[in-house]
Amino acid sequence: MRWSNFNVAFVALSAALGLCLAWFRDLPMVDLPQHASQIGTWLHWHDPAFRAAELLELNFRTPYLLAYPLARLLAPVVGVVPALHFVIWLAIVGNVAALAYLAQQTGHDRRLALLGFPAAVGYSFYFGFVSFLLATPLAVTCMALSIAYAEAPSVRRGALLSALFCLTLTSHGFAFTIAVACCLPLLWAGRARPVYRFVPLLAPGLVAWLWIAPGAGERLSNDIWGIEWLRLLDLPASIIGLGARHWLVVLVGACLLLSALSLLGRPRRSLGRLMPLVLVVCGFALFPARFHDVGFLSGRFAGFVLPALLIAFSPRSAALSESRWGSLTFGLSLAFVCGWCCWFVARLASFNREAAPFHEFASAIPSGLRMRSIIFDRDSRAFPDVPAFLHYSAYYQAEKGGTQGYSFALNEVSVVRYRPGVTIGVPGAEWSPESFDARAELPSYDYFVVRSERDRGSELFGNVGEPMVLAAHVGSWWGYRREGFARADSRRAGAQ
Repeated sequence: MRWSNFNVAFVALSAALGLCLAWFRDLPMVDLPQHASQIGTWLHWHDPAFRAAELLELNFRTPYLLAYPLARLLAPVVGVVPALHFVIWLAIVGNVAALAYLAQQTGHDRRLALLGFPAAVGYSFYFGFVSFLLATPLAVTCMALSIAYAEAPSVRRGALLSALFCLTLTSHGFAFTIAVACCLPLLWAGRARPVYRFVPLLAPGLVAWLWIAPGAGERLSNDIWGIEWLRLLDLPASIIGLGARHWLVVLVGACLLLSALSLLGRPRRSLGRLMPLVLVVCGFALFPARFHDVGFLSGRFAGFVLPALLIAFSPRSAALSESRWGSLTFGLSLAFVCGWCCWFVARLASFNREAAPFHEFASAIPSGLRMRSIIFDRDSRAFPDVPAFLHYSAYYQAEKGGTQGYSFALNEVSVVRYRPGVTIGVPGAEWSPESFDARAELPSYDYFVVRSERDRGSELFGNVGEPMVLAAHVGSWWGYRREGFARADSRRAGAQ
């Protein structure tokens, strides 16, 4: 397969993925509804139903300044959710393009980059870390440029690398941190004088100090380390999913790793080239479970395993690549990628059938309500390792406004955040529906959305001393509101 054939495969797979993301309304991404809520609120800033001017403010001193503004720019044209789908598609395709560029810089066959399609739909994808997904190809390109700059330093390459570091920083702070950690040993092993090796890091350092840091806010909780090397058992499955929660995901992740290793040569003897792989593996195993109010960080290192392997291993010899065995392994790898695409589309179709009842359920709910979601059954049957329905009620806010019991607006670094002194909801409560206290929370909300296979009305509201109305029920979705609120709503409807 020549480079022109790689182009054909890349364009065909990119187009197929784009059509898939355009066709399906719902994606199994945990945080995606919250991102949609942020963009929807920003889009309808002056709509009274969204209460943005009253409760919220825009924050641009944050490391989320690529995915959100891009989605906001597209949302008036295509809609909030399709705009986010486009950003996600751009992140996946960008990841493959960045891997191809890194393969070129490290002497590998660029066909290896096709494994980037399934590798980009892994831990960060299923958790819905949209900004991190879009920052990942930028971080990988920083690694490739660091290798080029280290081998042949020049003002042009240094300026380009510095600009790319700045763009990565303003896209996602943690992706920038991983990029810097992996690039430092690459730059240290370069040919430039020591004083010039790290000059490209000066500009992003100033941006972080003068612009990002002052808008970070205060820490709300302590770090949770949870160090355990046994996390490494989850690494193959985290490349392709959310970890070792389902045997098929483990198997597919192991196949992807084996496919990559079969296409590589021997480990390099350079410590600088081996260090990114060591850092990625150690980060996955040892990074805190929660750090500076942000959780689920260690699994994000899984998205950098393939780039680190390309840097740490030498390319195959030309004779081996052109041999029958070389052609067979590349053919099997391409078959694996195509098979993964079919498997992903089939699961996505099933997930959309599973998620459809929510949209019917939400369409009947009035706009502008103070809503509290209580999600007992958050896992998806189509993607059994993904708690895809945890934040699903935020899609209501993206379309109809109101407020949510939990919102990303609670986070100080969010683009759309609550004004100082405004506190709505309890962070963390969405993960523990059993902690819901009806007596304490009933006055704060108009509507309660429950996802459960059975009616939990008496269990949740049986002792509040105020009648509750089952206002809507579709599939596993149940909507409750206070009887007094229901009567007031009926009177308003009658008056109209």
